[in-house]
Amino acid sequence: MSSAIQQAALALSLALCLSSALCTVALAHEPGKSEAGVEFSDSAKLTAIGLPRYPGAVRARHGDIEKGGATFSFWGGSSLFRVEVLEFESSDPVDKVALFYQEALKQYAPVVDCTLGDSADRGSRADPNALRCEHDDPSVGGRLYKAGNKHDQRIVSIEPKNDRVLFKLVHLVMNFDD
Repeated sequence: MSSAIQQAALALSLALCLSSALCTVALAHEPGKSEAGVEFSDSAKLTAIGLPRYPGAVRARHGDIEKGGATFSFWGGSSLFRVEVLEFESSDPVDKVALFYQEALKQYAPVVDCTLGDSADRGSRADPNALRCEHDDPSVGGRLYKAGNKHDQRIVSIEPKNDRVLFKLVHLVMNFDD
């Protein structure tokens, strides 16, 4: 298939994909060997994110709609970008939820506490792959934690909302060809 036709097919497929709740688009020169693609799903799994569910937490609701989560990825060659997100809520205090996830994140690397934004930046300047708190700005009364490295990281964002605590669990993978 010519490059122009491939690009047009990818653009059309991407447009159709983004308008649906679940889709995968891939282009290949040889059967079974995907050279580029895009995937979107309106769900994500805790096992893929790699963090436990906080005890007693339920999926977050916004009005009458339950927010299940989302997965988005695109790839080409050896490059990959993937983000998976789940949102939960709890009636426990922010500090209790925060402590639980600080402990859970430790399995990946030392936890970077970005609660104070840029001023809390403890990431190593000597290591270009170390996580830092650049441009992070958690909500008032909220907490923001990261663990991993710039190519594979887990992020937990916690915020008070009325009488509840909302929190997002994120797994972000960014591997790009140099």
